[in-house]
Amino acid sequence: MAQPPTSSDQARIDDEAGAWIVRLSERALDAHEEREFQAWRSADLQHDRTFVAMQRTWGEIPGLTHLASLVSVEATTVLASARGPQAHRLRYALTGLAAAAAAVLAFIVLPPLGAPVPQYSTEVAQSRLIALPDGSQVTLGPKSSLHLHFSASERRVRLSGEAFFEVAHNAARPFLIEAGSALVRVVGTKFDVNAASETVRVSVLEGVVQVVPPKLGPVVARPGSQFLRAGQHLEIALDPTVAVNGAASPVASAASEPATPPGAWREGRLSYDNARLGDVVADLNRYYAPGVSLDRAALGNLRVTASFKASQIPAFIASLDKIVPVQSNRSSDGAILVSARSS
Repeated sequence: MAQPPTSSDQARIDDEAGAWIVRLSERALDAHEEREFQAWRSADLQHDRTFVAMQRTWGEIPGLTHLASLVSVEATTVLASARGPQAHRLRYALTGLAAAAAAVLAFIVLPPLGAPVPQYSTEVAQSRLIALPDGSQVTLGPKSSLHLHFSASERRVRLSGEAFFEVAHNAARPFLIEAGSALVRVVGTKFDVNAASETVRVSVLEGVVQVVPPKLGPVVARPGSQFLRAGQHLEIALDPTVAVNGAASPVASAASEPATPPGAWREGRLSYDNARLGDVVADLNRYYAPGVSLDRAALGNLRVTASFKASQIPAFIASLDKIVPVQSNRSSDGAILVSARSS
């Protein structure tokens, strides 16, 4: 675990962060300065924490009632209109106050240095309603996990399994979901994300989300990324060898009117519309403890359309041979093996 900086180290970091804030407040950085600035922020986690806290406080000082006596309205008015050396002196002086205020705010806004990343998880057949610090809510599905990485500029989570998101609107801090190597970006909406081993499925109930396929880099509007609106759902392959609804593209959108609304699993109903059998089995294993397995990977690409209650998993598997060419065998401990149907 990283050790907190000494008082002298923190004083140095405060000065350096303040100098960057002054420079950024006066003009845009050139390419060399931008590289230097980013190198300074990434060199030490405390550099970044101090800069973020101080930058936030810079704009909030006049509104902080416990600090209002230290900054007059006249001073902030002069600061806004000042130019040249006068502006530099005023800004640098107020940066010192921002550092002091940030030292207080850091205890409220930022987790302690070296603190563990907040994470949530569920067991088989267990779901959990989670209230996030930004006012968003997440219903975490069975045998799933969620890791939070919130900062001043974005709200980022990493999902394994399935979750239904109700994201609080904040245009200044987009909500990003890492699901495998795919990325889902949203400002405020309600939607479901299911991260299986080889695909990610996204279904939108309200609002708009952007889905960026694997290996496309930053979240930008570019070929390959797709925007989904209410009523639409999408499947994206994490493995380029996995077929997605028979499409050549790694992303394939389905009809705008899905058979069941996103998040129906929260009511105990599992519904699939032309889903990969491999993904269906991955879902079942989050509800059914004895486990379901396929005797060969190729069976995972078979497509299934079905709807049933989570309590009916063994009955569903028993009737699976009526949908796709497979057969199943259930052992004495309840584990189920699905194999290709013999001719």
